[in-house]
Amino acid sequence: MPGKPKSRPGFGKWTDGLDQQDVEEALAEATVGAYDEYEQPTGLLTMVQDQVVFPVSGAGAGGRRMRDEG
Repeated sequence: MPGKPKSRPGFGKWTDGLDQQDVEEALAEATVGAYDEYEQPTGLLTMVQDQVVFPVSGAGAGGRRMRDEG
């Protein structure tokens, strides 16, 4: 049975370098309105969409220019 894949240098968990308590509080805030574990990913995605800013423009599939106007 294969073991756990070795991580490449410079790559780790997305929480590396973050305060664990801050991460847990953010996850709790994002999922507070979820009725069960099946709604929790939607709560997290909604929080990311509302809070994370992507101030870059680029081309999408087919070469169409895309930019966040928000």
